[in-house]
Amino acid sequence: MEYEIIGDNLQMVVTKISSGEMVYGEAGAMIYMSDNMQMNAKAKGGFLKGIKRKLAGETFFTLRGPGHVILQSMTIANLAAALRPFMPSGTSGRSGSPLSIGGLVRD
Repeated sequence: MEYEIIGDNLQMVVTKISSGEMVYGEAGAMIYMSDNMQMNAKAKGGFLKGIKRKLAGETFFTLRGPGHVILQSMTIANLAAALRPFMPSGTSGRSGSPLSIGGLVRD
């Protein structure tokens, strides 16, 4: 597994996951994952542990490689506000390549 922490005020972890490796993430932390990643968002630990997680507001997911994933720790609202100045105006903000998120992901 390779990773790089980027940014000053808007820090993100860009991770390259090899085949068979797994990353755990918290709901709302994922910005991007490549389409060949396998995601599992099923809660483990039974009914009572599920209730505890719900009350604590904790929901987790796992991603299995190979592929790329970008994680961050801001709320979705704060992330959107931080990214707004960098989005192209008058477009949907999409580009031709799924990996061209401001040049963050490189093969």
